Amino acid sequence: MRGVRRFKKDERFSEGTQIIMVDPTDEAESQLLESLRVDPEQEQAQTVFFGSRGVPIAGYLGETDYEELVQTFIASVS
Repeated sequence: MRGVRRFKKDERFSEGTQIIMVDPTDEAESQLLESLRVDPEQEQAQTVFFGSRGVPIAGYLGETDYEELVQTFIASVS
C-alpha cells in the first residue's frame, strides 16, 4: 500500500484518486472480486489499478511501487 498511498499524495493525482479497500472474506463483495479477477484465497494484498475512465489498467500482487503506478497511469492516458 505504500506505493498506492504515495500515488494518492502526489498533487498530480490526488484529486482524482480514491483508495477503496475490499474485504475478500465478505460474501457481499464476492461478485465484485470475481469481476475484477481477484482471488479471494490469495493471502498477499491485491491491488486493482483503475485508469481515468474507470477501467482497470493493471493489477498488482503484494507491495505496490509508486514509480510503476505513475508509469502505468501515464501510459494509460497517452
